Amino acid sequence: MPDISADNLEPAKVTLDDLRSAGVNAVLDQPSTVDYTAMNTSLNKAADEAKAAGDEAKARALGFMAAICSMMLTPSEKAAPFQPMLVIGGRRTMIPDDLSQADIDLLGSFCAEVKNDLLRARLADLVWMKDRRKGIGFARTAIDGYRTHPIDADTWHISGQAVWHRALQLAISIGAGAENRATEIESTLLGAFDNAHGADGIEPLWYVRPLFVEKRARPEASRIAGEFERIGRERLAAGNGFAAESFFQEAERWFERAHLPEKQAGVLAMLASSYADLAEASGSAIARQEFITRAIATYRQVPGQYRAEHKVEETIDTLRAKLAAAGRLALGEMKLIKGPTIDLTKFVEQSMRAVTGKTPLDALLAFCALHPFPNRQKLYDAAKNLVSQSLVGRLFGGATLAEDGRVIARRGGADNGAEAEAAQIEARAVKSCVELAAMTAHGMIIPALDAMQMESHLTPLDFANLAYSASFVPNDRADVVAKGLYAGYCGDYVQAIHILMPQFEHMVRVALQNVGAHTTTHDKDGIDMETGLSTLVEREQMAAVFGEDLTFTIRSIMCEQEGPNLRNAVAHGLADSGLCNGQLGVYAWWLVLRLVVWSYMAAMQGPDPEGVAPSK
Repeated sequence: MPDISADNLEPAKVTLDDLRSAGVNAVLDQPSTVDYTAMNTSLNKAADEAKAAGDEAKARALGFMAAICSMMLTPSEKAAPFQPMLVIGGRRTMIPDDLSQADIDLLGSFCAEVKNDLLRARLADLVWMKDRRKGIGFARTAIDGYRTHPIDADTWHISGQAVWHRALQLAISIGAGAENRATEIESTLLGAFDNAHGADGIEPLWYVRPLFVEKRARPEASRIAGEFERIGRERLAAGNGFAAESFFQEAERWFERAHLPEKQAGVLAMLASSYADLAEASGSAIARQEFITRAIATYRQVPGQYRAEHKVEETIDTLRAKLAAAGRLALGEMKLIKGPTIDLTKFVEQSMRAVTGKTPLDALLAFCALHPFPNRQKLYDAAKNLVSQSLVGRLFGGATLAEDGRVIARRGGADNGAEAEAAQIEARAVKSCVELAAMTAHGMIIPALDAMQMESHLTPLDFANLAYSASFVPNDRADVVAKGLYAGYCGDYVQAIHILMPQFEHMVRVALQNVGAHTTTHDKDGIDMETGLSTLVEREQMAAVFGEDLTFTIRSIMCEQEGPNLRNAVAHGLADSGLCNGQLGVYAWWLVLRLVVWSYMAAMQGPDPEGVAPSK
């Protein structure tokens, strides 16, 4: 486990002679150091041994190189392709911004002496990124070092995808300075794609994704799309609709890249039909609900001029009726996680145990199932009882103030009529919901996240896979949602909340549209305007889709003046760091993550075995 305080490395005290005499090349000259994580482990071990032997200079030099290797290469984050390995409690491991000019000069001098291709590529990449004055040769060195990584199924997701994608990204960025490198990389990846056609799994999908992201291989787009369509049809004909799904999705994207809208529409219709078939074949109402939702959402993407050909409108009408039936049956399959009334210390211990000693996916499932959403009926019953016993509340009512002193909500005394009493009960129930959410965040979510981060390293790609595979997330928003979820996972709730609140509103809107809800207003001038989340949560279809408990929780935390009103605070620029980083910001992030994971798992495994699904 690396020390996540980068300051203790004291990189300014490391000299070129220190690096030379530390034996970096010898440490990395072994079969196990085939990726940056392995190199980081080997270098840290050697640094610990040097420190135990009393050789502080060698320990610092090896520790410095270990910190360099600890940075996670994420080419999808073009503005910051090197991310910290760990972020815990406001601390993190090294990132490029921690390197001084003296450090960059040191790396530039040592780069040519490094024998390990991947380490040499990283040093050159950092030098080029931080100091372009040192020459384009460093970019070429980085590209060539990255290209030495083998392309195979065993290592692609561990390290191959990141380094080949980064090599392509660098080659494109330096243009003519890369000579033929971008073309050569493109050819290599296309060759790997062609060689993977006989693979049983999804390997053919992997090797062209960097090309799609970087907008390369346009002349090959039609051929790539056609191959994905062929494989998808084969998997579908073999009765494996789930395996066909990913290939149809990629075929649609590449047909769009190839400007073949008719083929794109056909693939969308096939994908939607495969979802409908999966729904029919499923023995779980929850899974049927998930697949039918996907089918409707996919049919809606078929362009208007091709809808009649694929009978889109009548098919959607049929699917909506089936969705309603599946939703009613799904109620009996929903499970709650009920915990006894315990003190906060026990909550912390329980939540930490829930996520430790598990695989990353199981830890994530347990994390999303830490506690059920607040029970609306119980909160209302408790609020009604409290209001009936409160003399002050019945006589005088109350007001809610914003942080700047503005009155943002006012309630009359409960004795002023049924409407006033209902308002008092509603306000008290909302406050109780918010209080329960805050306690859940403080006593369970935050400590569980800290514990999970110690054992399970999730990357931006993991969150992208979740978002792209969850029907709750519109496909054209999956990359944005993934960034918000990953930011929250890293503890950056300011970024997470500002990304996720508007995207969550859109996800809710699309989910309601898929069951026939009207999400626009039509004014006297004939202008249609989309309604906001505060209006959407009042639609009758909201409880049918999300359940009463979750609907009330969303409204209490995101839309109510009695609560943090997160949606409107973000929309109007009122969400400061205190609100976003506070317990309710954490809870809102967890709520969205839970829905995305639930949507993902409903398709992958059928009924919700871990209690991730919201209770209706």
